[in-house]
Amino acid sequence: MSINKPNLYFDATASHPIPSDIWQTYCANLQKYYANPAAVYESGILAQKLITESLRDIASTFNVAPGQLLITSGATESINTVFYNFAKRRRKQQDILLIAQGEHAATVAAAKRLADDLQLELIYVPLTSSYLLDTDCLENLLQQYGERILALSNVSLSNETGTINDLMLISRLLKKYAPKALWHVDNVQGWGKIAWDFVQTAVDYVSMGGHKIGAPKGCGLLYIKEPKYFKPFIVGGGQQNNMRSGTENPPLVRAMADAALKNGNISRLNAKREYIQKLRDLLLQNISTLSYSIQGAAALRQYPGIVAISFPNIRGEVLLHSLEREGISVSTASSCHNLAAGKVAAQKAACFTEAVAQGHLRITINEEHQVDDILILAKAINKCVSFLAEINRK
Repeated sequence: MSINKPNLYFDATASHPIPSDIWQTYCANLQKYYANPAAVYESGILAQKLITESLRDIASTFNVAPGQLLITSGATESINTVFYNFAKRRRKQQDILLIAQGEHAATVAAAKRLADDLQLELIYVPLTSSYLLDTDCLENLLQQYGERILALSNVSLSNETGTINDLMLISRLLKKYAPKALWHVDNVQGWGKIAWDFVQTAVDYVSMGGHKIGAPKGCGLLYIKEPKYFKPFIVGGGQQNNMRSGTENPPLVRAMADAALKNGNISRLNAKREYIQKLRDLLLQNISTLSYSIQGAAALRQYPGIVAISFPNIRGEVLLHSLEREGISVSTASSCHNLAAGKVAAQKAACFTEAVAQGHLRITINEEHQVDDILILAKAINKCVSFLAEINRK
């Protein structure tokens, strides 16, 4: 890349940069806490103490007990662990599995495998035209199937569009129509962006990934409402109270705790969202002469930092690489076609059209961005879109 070009990163939805203070503490801890936390000598005991303190700090940000949190290698392991527990906790009459449209590939794959293994009927709950889980359709399904439903899985916040599901409403519907159904919320994108109460919603499992909030890759969490019913997905040496075997990495867990503390304060979340909203508005204002469409919901149900945008007759991947040549990193949503894949009964879910899917570009704005960064991004979008549109006209 030319030194005259910027190096601007607008893809924190995929992986958040590690803040310098977290990185420095992590590197220092790698040298200090090298002992196996299962060892009974002093350095091992200190390593285990670091894990215990870290889990206590993370738990405080969710207002849950440390014993309800399981350290995993990341969100994919957390999700697979959840579906393993769905199988272990299944009641005889339960033969329906519900997942929302547009879920992450890990959820879709785990759900399909579970449905195949247990001969369950897998039903996709469609999205509304605003890309939110269709709670009217969910209510109809819950009324129809009731106690036959084993579990429901849905995201808190969409990594594709930034839309925020109404978790309290979903909770009420489950309590009313299918109180024995288990409920998993994929909070991978929600962590550090929105605040919601695990206890108040009575959710059974919540999966999260550390690298989405500024921790190094390779760490994740699983919230478990009732650990007494939990069955370990990974067995072996009996670490984490026999809930997940495998030697823990104390410095990595501490880094995730530091990131959680930095992102868990509600007042800070609100201030961050307000700041990001201003940057989003500035971006859209400065590309207003272009023709584009935004996929998302109304402000109350839309996280401003995820801008799902498409420009007519311009492929998202082509625009991505054009912006890359300008020194700007954005993304296309790799699973956008999954949003149009499933059906409930004979109804096709309200989701991306093929034209939108082809042109979809995802821009992530976070608190580290400045006004000048947004102006540079807008200038590059104007330049690249105008150029590609002219090419298409010829």
